[in-house]
Amino acid sequence: MGQLIYQADDDEVYRIQLPKLVTTWGYDLDTLIDNFLIASKAGFFEICWDVLCPHCKGTRSRNNELEALLQINHCTPCALTFELNDIDIIDVTFKISPSLREVQNISYCAGEPFKKQHILFQDELELGEKIKLEFELPESLYRLRIIGKKENLIFSSSDSVGKEFEWDGLSSATYDQVGNKIVLSITNGDSTKSSYVFESLSLPPYYLSPLHIFNNIKFRKLYKNEKLSDGVQLKLPDQIILFTDVVDSTKFYAKVGDKEAYRQINEHFKIIQKHIFAKKGIIIKTIGDCVMATLRSLDDVIEISRAISQEIKESSDIDFTLRYSVHQGQVIAVNFNTGIDYFGNNVNISAKLQAISNSNELSLSSELYQQLQSENSSIQFEKRTYLGDRDGFVMSIN
Repeated sequence: MGQLIYQADDDEVYRIQLPKLVTTWGYDLDTLIDNFLIASKAGFFEICWDVLCPHCKGTRSRNNELEALLQINHCTPCALTFELNDIDIIDVTFKISPSLREVQNISYCAGEPFKKQHILFQDELELGEKIKLEFELPESLYRLRIIGKKENLIFSSSDSVGKEFEWDGLSSATYDQVGNKIVLSITNGDSTKSSYVFESLSLPPYYLSPLHIFNNIKFRKLYKNEKLSDGVQLKLPDQIILFTDVVDSTKFYAKVGDKEAYRQINEHFKIIQKHIFAKKGIIIKTIGDCVMATLRSLDDVIEISRAISQEIKESSDIDFTLRYSVHQGQVIAVNFNTGIDYFGNNVNISAKLQAISNSNELSLSSELYQQLQSENSSIQFEKRTYLGDRDGFVMSIN
């Protein structure tokens, strides 16, 4: 890190991208993230939450704090005002602390091909002008658009027979699996000269998702006060959400008293944290004696649930058992009094599934049950109903 801080050129360290360092330093990404978070907390670096224009992928703002992210952003070159509601338009980078070294800001023209590798074609067309473009494309998602307009043509290419498109820019359309040999016949049907852009919608090279940071143990410990501004809600990809809960907690509190209950609950929190962290999972929050966490795989959920129950069973300091529930789906990251919280219908489903779990049982949504059955049909389940008419599936973790 010392060589990077004091000897690297400004253009190398203006936006330090950890996935790029993976290819040059040889460390795995998780290790690099851990090290840079620690070094940032010590004052060597600063975390940057870079807001990217969803069209040109240019950096439209750099923010050292999550709370500084704005709900509404603007890209002047694209004549686009956009809402910050998708995690894919935030790129996490690092910069050297100004107290150690001043790095000059580096700006690039939005139309510079060297820095805009996702843009395959960009040109102005006069009113009524026609052009034909031919491309042989790798499998990905692509878009043809007009700068400053909402209309666009979106399609996903595939390894199949190609297709020819005709587009006048007056309406939007989406096509799936259209082949990798594409012919675009474009006619400027607008009322004036317009700038047309054909681009890949793949993420920029060396992009680092905020999800890698949100679901990082070091970040949750070192930056527990970091939070999103109240207006920002970020859509996250599928998360595996686990809930744990104390069985018959009311009877337990009445039996041992508040002081002893508090001691035992804290002990059980330590056990849960140990096993979740061992699988690089994250505790999102605790709600009374309930824990909400996110894990990397369903196998990890089953393994840690068994390990937690076994350790509690063998403990002479804990006089209760747990039940578990899990569901997977998209969530949103929001600001709550615990910092960064995960919210949404899929979180609610995971919590509601607890109602059909008894002591040392794990309940799964029907979606996760089907996934697990396709991978391991030897596990025995009992079907039970929750929320009136929804099927859940329960397994013993003894």
